[in-house]
Amino acid sequence: MDSTINGVRVPHECSVAELAELCRSGSMQDFVVAAEALGTKEDDAAFRVLASYLSDKDAYKRLCAFNVIGNTRYASEIADAIESALSSPDALFRRAALRIAARENVTVSEERLRSALWQNEASIDANVYSAAEKLSASEENYTFLTALYQKCLPCMAQEILAEILIRHYHKTHASELFELLSNAQHGKIRCLAIDLAKAHGFDISKFRNDSDGHVRQRLIKKGL
Repeated sequence: MDSTINGVRVPHECSVAELAELCRSGSMQDFVVAAEALGTKEDDAAFRVLASYLSDKDAYKRLCAFNVIGNTRYASEIADAIESALSSPDALFRRAALRIAARENVTVSEERLRSALWQNEASIDANVYSAAEKLSASEENYTFLTALYQKCLPCMAQEILAEILIRHYHKTHASELFELLSNAQHGKIRCLAIDLAKAHGFDISKFRNDSDGHVRQRLIKKGL
């Protein structure tokens, strides 16, 4: 395995003990590449070294260790750190927590998850909205997700949320979702409205002269 971070080679060949020593060198550059190498070890000893930095006084070291652990199978072992980061005043920690919360093996508080999603700046990292998949299918979460969808103007963020809404609520809120998505600014999302129309028999006449060729093509593909 050979990789670099900011032009610096990641020392994957080093032992856990050697990497732990490199973390203590005092150089942030050394810390970052050592942490990355520890994350690829995927063993208990490497995890313990990384976890020891979750309470470090240096915020960047905390964030780096948090992100690395979040990309490993040990993400589920740092539930307290994830919960805390979701409520952090620091947007970098909140976004990192949202990315980690989206993993299948991670369980988090829905209240904190909603709060972090609402505070996220969609234009910075729309992928964090995938964490919304973890919200249970309830009326409270339906109301929240539709409000979040309307708050998020970038297409990618809205598309992610629209797909989640359809997956969880197409049986109970089909007509509302169709109305919401069919009036979307972005053609990709109007295409999702067409998919709903196909499944539920809604009127799609408004799309026949849609300004977006992809939307008109979607009608043809759906046989409408």
